Amino acid sequence: MKLVLAAGLGFALWAAMLVSRRPKLVLLFAWVVSLTYNRQYFSFEPLAGDNGMQGPYWIVSDAFLLVLLAVWLYEAAILKRRQAPKGIALYWFFLPFAAIGLLSSIVADRPDWSLYELIRAGKAVLIMLYVRYNFTTATWWTAAAAMMFAAVFQGALGMAEVATQHSGVFGVLGLNGAQDIPEEFAQANFFGWFRATGTMNHPPNLACYFLLTLPLSTAVALAASHPKVRAAAACASAIALAGLACTLSRWPWALAALQILFVLFALTWLRLIPVRRTIGVLSIGALTAALALLPFTGIIVDRVTRDLERSIDFRRNENRVALAMFADHPLLGVGLNNYSGHIARYGSELAWALDVTDVGKQMHVRFIAAPQNGFLLPLAETGMAGLSAFILYLAAVLIIGARSIAVNAGVQKAALVGLLAGMLGVIAQEIVDYSFWVDPVFYTFALIASMVAASPVVRRDAVVSSAL
Repeated sequence: MKLVLAAGLGFALWAAMLVSRRPKLVLLFAWVVSLTYNRQYFSFEPLAGDNGMQGPYWIVSDAFLLVLLAVWLYEAAILKRRQAPKGIALYWFFLPFAAIGLLSSIVADRPDWSLYELIRAGKAVLIMLYVRYNFTTATWWTAAAAMMFAAVFQGALGMAEVATQHSGVFGVLGLNGAQDIPEEFAQANFFGWFRATGTMNHPPNLACYFLLTLPLSTAVALAASHPKVRAAAACASAIALAGLACTLSRWPWALAALQILFVLFALTWLRLIPVRRTIGVLSIGALTAALALLPFTGIIVDRVTRDLERSIDFRRNENRVALAMFADHPLLGVGLNNYSGHIARYGSELAWALDVTDVGKQMHVRFIAAPQNGFLLPLAETGMAGLSAFILYLAAVLIIGARSIAVNAGVQKAALVGLLAGMLGVIAQEIVDYSFWVDPVFYTFALIASMVAASPVVRRDAVVSSAL
């Protein structure tokens, strides 16, 4: 059945390229959407050996990225098309973190694991390079539309999962989607509730993706000039928000509310929407939210309170493990991608994950044994040097984002406000989670950061082209 679905999607992709006559845009759209398919294929074990979850792997979106890079190479080397760089070279702010990750391999128990993780860093750099040299107004908005589409699909799937009490596309359709999932990983046993996971494997991963993309559609819904665009973006936001609710992720609920308010007030302050509309949105939004949440008050209270103390204790204990690991290896940490090799020694509750690596690979799911804090993971693995470099990267992205907003105008300015709010939401989420480091969020964040950096030149080129 999976092969039939893959064949159908392949045919649809081919047909879209023929009909649109813009194959690069279709491939870009497909790549951005496929980033949300969080399945890892450890096909390199015959060469690299069995390294558990730390070995090299590939994901479906890699195929689309390789085609896009091959087309870029063909255009540059064979067709001799000059492709001027656009915006700030963001990768220079990311490379120090990758370099410290490489340096940490010297002190790692398994330096090969560090090198395998650097493959992911290399792909992030390729994304930044591709965006800087290839994005135009059309590609910029194609990527933005693809992220909104992906959020709609994940939101609709998440609602269907909760409604049917089955996980994944095949589970929702009743096509044996859960037959290979061991009993210990069943929703009720693993999460305590039935929670939406979409194609992200884990509810917090899905929630984090919504935090990254929901503000974009919200900003477009508020500021776009065309009524149909506003209506479509508003529907996308509503579906993504419902999907986020179905993840039953507490902190992301609060963050999403703050993000929406941030976008609304920022667009008002920037005079992209009138004050009267802001007041209307606040009034209608508050009433709609109250009416929508009222029937679920009992579920919400139960979710917020039932295992709150246990959740806090678990996070506190795992964070102590990471801090103890850092205390013993303060400069360069235990080595990039080497955290799981030390957790049993430090008494982590996640040591059980070391015994299910074969199950994970059979399910094409990479379990990340990590502290429940996205900042403590690089601190433990790459030390103070690595954490400092990581914070430098995040700070640079946010500063570049603020500068890009200042020099843009119209709906693209509004979209940048949404993208900046999305990145802020993900960074805030990392206080209690490590979902930044899973493939869909890690690569989509790199894409968004690159789009933000390139946007001033993309807009300038569009204005010049329109004038000519």
